[in-house]
Amino acid sequence: MTVGELTSSDPLINRVIEGYQFIKRLGEGSYGLVYLARHPRITNRLVAVKYIKLENPDQIRDVEREVEVLARLQHPNIVDIYDTYRFDRYQLIVMELVRGGTLLHALQRLPRPLDVQTSVAMVEQIAFALGYVHAQNILHLDLKPANILLDPVADGREARPLLTDFGIAKIVNPGGAVSTNIIGTPMYMSPEHFGFGDNKPDHRSDIYSLGIILYELIVGEVPYRAPELLEVLNMHAYSPIPVPSAKIPSLPPELDYVILRALAKLPEDRFQSANEMGSLLRELRQGPLTTLKPLPGRVSGEVLGAIASKHAEAMAEVDTAYARARAPAFSLVMMGPDGEQQTVSFHERSVIIGRHESAGLRLDHPSVSRQHARIDCDSNGNLFVTDLNSMNGTYLDGLRLPPQERTYWKNTQFLQVQGYLFQVAELPAGEMPAVEPFIFTTEQVKVLLDELDRQQNRPGVRVSLSPDIVYLEPGKRQYVQVQVRPENAPPARYELRARPGPEIDDRWYVLPAGHVIEAGETYTFDLVVSAPLTGTVGGKTHEIALEVVSNQPGIRSVVQVLKVRVMPVTRFTVALQPNQVTHGRRARADLVIMNSGNAAETFAIEFEAPDTLAILPAARELTVEPAQVGTVTLRFKPARSAVQERSRLIFSALVRASSGVVERAHGSYVFQRRQRRPPLGLIVLWALIVAAATRQFISGVPLADQLDQLRQLIEQIAGLVLRGSGS
Repeated sequence: MTVGELTSSDPLINRVIEGYQFIKRLGEGSYGLVYLARHPRITNRLVAVKYIKLENPDQIRDVEREVEVLARLQHPNIVDIYDTYRFDRYQLIVMELVRGGTLLHALQRLPRPLDVQTSVAMVEQIAFALGYVHAQNILHLDLKPANILLDPVADGREARPLLTDFGIAKIVNPGGAVSTNIIGTPMYMSPEHFGFGDNKPDHRSDIYSLGIILYELIVGEVPYRAPELLEVLNMHAYSPIPVPSAKIPSLPPELDYVILRALAKLPEDRFQSANEMGSLLRELRQGPLTTLKPLPGRVSGEVLGAIASKHAEAMAEVDTAYARARAPAFSLVMMGPDGEQQTVSFHERSVIIGRHESAGLRLDHPSVSRQHARIDCDSNGNLFVTDLNSMNGTYLDGLRLPPQERTYWKNTQFLQVQGYLFQVAELPAGEMPAVEPFIFTTEQVKVLLDELDRQQNRPGVRVSLSPDIVYLEPGKRQYVQVQVRPENAPPARYELRARPGPEIDDRWYVLPAGHVIEAGETYTFDLVVSAPLTGTVGGKTHEIALEVVSNQPGIRSVVQVLKVRVMPVTRFTVALQPNQVTHGRRARADLVIMNSGNAAETFAIEFEAPDTLAILPAARELTVEPAQVGTVTLRFKPARSAVQERSRLIFSALVRASSGVVERAHGSYVFQRRQRRPPLGLIVLWALIVAAATRQFISGVPLADQLDQLRQLIEQIAGLVLRGSGS
């Protein structure tokens, strides 16, 4: 691409804004473009300038405060921020230029994975840098190899990692929830980044991303890869991390522990600070890793340093080529009394400013002398100003120059000739076009950035859920509106895809048909969600990852997580077994509670009974799982007066669920009444009468004979008794 093509394709190239001359585009990140720029006030100083567009003008105050904090960061493993400027909804951040490229660039060029010691040492440095920034209440939220720069050290054998783009996520969306259609790289993002779980992204989300980087450096690949975005997201949210030592058997278990803890699904299970993770890595590097034999097929940190050095050399060649193309002459940015700006270029080494027609720069104004001042440029490109005995004087940064005295003109100084204001613009010669004035107003810079934004506007789509949390009663349907609004996109057909989390399946939702959405149109999909009547546990929150996909390859898909909470349903029955308790030594009963609801319930047990009956349960509370039965044994202790009165005591057992529902079971405590027994003699007499009547009726024995036999029997018995007592 020629210089002219480059300039015409990017409105910032070769422009000088706030003193920074934009040379070339270095790359494109998650939030904007990065340019190589030169500051004319610092000789041979190249910087990186990031251009960011803010979506919401209301964020400006938060952005300015956030950028101010970022600019104060000072750490050996964090890229320095030199300067910041805001133009309406655009932010320019001037940063240290790190010449060794990104860690992503180096990993793509490594013939084999890095050795374990180098990998641990690099992540250790990044962890302490994270800890430093987290202490300033700043989050990264987009930590990945592309945002880790490599700075070759002096001997060229190693490379120092530096974090960049720190806090940009919060700048883009301060105080808001992170959304997958705004920032982030799914392979390195935590579950809460996507909306899974009950936590919002915080400093522990950065620790998760750092754990992914450590895993990738050690194992040679990220833990989760899948052809579909929904599958990657669900793996982050639900799939267990593959143990590194299962892939690299010789790894020490301590390294497994660090990686698996950093990648815990729940933030509370991870390291609670990046410094804690860094300290463990340092202990590991100075302890178990010192005896670890080099793994076959690994490359040392020197190879990484060599790649970074080569990248730095390539950037130096660009700088040298740019310097060779610079013109030996000079250009000035001039603003007239009416405020009009223009650039004037000179190929001569000496130029006269004045009102005379022979002047190299003619200023047709009565207050300007015929030959007012002279500007000279030496072979090194330095400029000097000489006042030529002008009537009204020549001023450099407000100070009047002595007549006929050659004065060095610094690039930072303004030259004033009456109503005209000049500043130096360093320009290359040859085919480079003239530089636009850099005394730009905010509106003029905004126009340039708007033009760039129009060129960079990629087709995209905004997705919102209403509601984003659905409360379901089993068997009842709910509708979720998925609003899709394409931006800068041609007409395309959009479809809604879904992937449910664990414990639910596709029976829980019905996806709508696809729809063609025209440019500028907003369309709403109606998603039907319902919970099955059977097998549904109430009180639980489930998640369904929804993805909006178009049939145009240039339009990136967007993912939102729908939370589905099943409302707990309270149903239960109670019974007493037995419901009539008889007074006795083992008088007991069982209170049986059957939970027929869809959630575990904790039941409180109370009693209504007369004062003369105490009921003692084995427990006052009982938790019963759904579709299960719980039993509490009851003991009874009646008062002495109740025992004497032998009355029936009526009582009730009240079972109160945690939801407030109350069920009762009624019972009674009864006493057995004593029955009077007839006298023994009367019983014997009746027995004799019945026996005599029976013998007379059946055997025909007269009553007189029976009486005679009875008399003889009595005499015999009496004789036996007397003989026995006499002996």
